[in-house]
Amino acid sequence: MPQSKARALVLLRSVAVIATLIGAATSVAVTLYVGRRNPSVTLLLLFALWVLSPFVAAVCANVFSMRWSDIERAIVACTTIALTLASTAIYAYVAFGPPRPKVARVFLLTPLVGWVVAVIAGGAFYFSRQAPPRRRARGDIVAP
Repeated sequence: MPQSKARALVLLRSVAVIATLIGAATSVAVTLYVGRRNPSVTLLLLFALWVLSPFVAAVCANVFSMRWSDIERAIVACTTIALTLASTAIYAYVAFGPPRPKVARVFLLTPLVGWVVAVIAGGAFYFSRQAPPRRRARGDIVAP
């Protein structure tokens, strides 16, 4: 791989991890801000952990992707950045946008969507990395 490509990939992954850490801190802070009037500290802590969980998964995915191909690492980094920006923007809009009742569902569903996207992307990577079945001369599929 050319050196400029390698540098670009390292820069992209660094931006992804830094953006995820900033997005995670911002999202947890916004969660705590929105729930500041809730008397249950336990519930607030559980919400904060739930909101934090997709960000932790994104950082782990970036760490575990170091052995993957360049294109797979770039896709993981770009997906991480996109999910971070989308999640943080949603939380900020709910917290600082027009007042609305029942904002808790946003803080429940947004991490769930992040996890669903992560599972779908992980499954796609898993199945794309599997060796294709070998074929005989006649075209019959043979188990590897």
